Amino acid sequence: RTNNTNLCELISQGPNINIQRTSVVRNSLNLRRKTLKIINVGNNNYLINFIFDALHDVEVSIYFCCKEELTEAKETIYCPTKYQTITKIFPKNLNQVYMSELNEGINLNNMNINDIKCKPSYEYIIPILIVLKAIGTPILQAQYNYAYLQENQMNENKNNQDKYKIILYRQKIQFGNRSFEVQEIFGIEKSPETKTDPVNNYLSDRECVICLTDEKDTAILPCRHMCLCNVCANVVRMQNTKCPICRQ
Repeated sequence: RTNNTNLCELISQGPNINIQRTSVVRNSLNLRRKTLKIINVGNNNYLINFIFDALHDVEVSIYFCCKEELTEAKETIYCPTKYQTITKIFPKNLNQVYMSELNEGINLNNMNINDIKCKPSYEYIIPILIVLKAIGTPILQAQYNYAYLQENQMNENKNNQDKYKIILYRQKIQFGNRSFEVQEIFGIEKSPETKTDPVNNYLSDRECVICLTDEKDTAILPCRHMCLCNVCANVVRMQNTKCPICRQ
């Protein structure tokens, strides 16, 4: 493994690269994307179910087939088109469960399935929008979750009633007048049980793929693979612009 002194010499020989510090935005509201699902209760009626965390009292609103518009003040607003918006208030807490009431879910007897099925061709039309908005904060804090219904494939449809599933295709958080797109980072998943290698005495699957010693802490864009430690990342970007995982 190259020592840090040689790495510094190697880095100094490379081209000058502009490095910018980024600030961390604390997301006080979070819908856990892997928990979002719909539950078929019969008669073409589906209930929306998910788990969320809130560090403030929160207003949870669900829009169906709404429009995303920009005001003259450059503020984004969401306008219902055909269907009623469902809004509920929850206290601040972690691991909270949202479950639609029977009269507040997706009733396909009253809704046109084409309004909420499939990812829209136009970005300003949102089939299903779930908004978590903090209450009583000095500045606006919110999370926007964009979703649609997708028809199950034959091999997924073990139960004839499970015709549709809900797909979350975009997440955005707002902090004051700034908004940020939420992207998944690959390689930071934590296993239920962390196993230690008794021979090399390091934690498996958490080491940098280059030096195999330091813990990985750097993600590569645009593929978003977190696979390098900071020192090796500085060397890789001077010599090779491709991700060592996917070669993009």
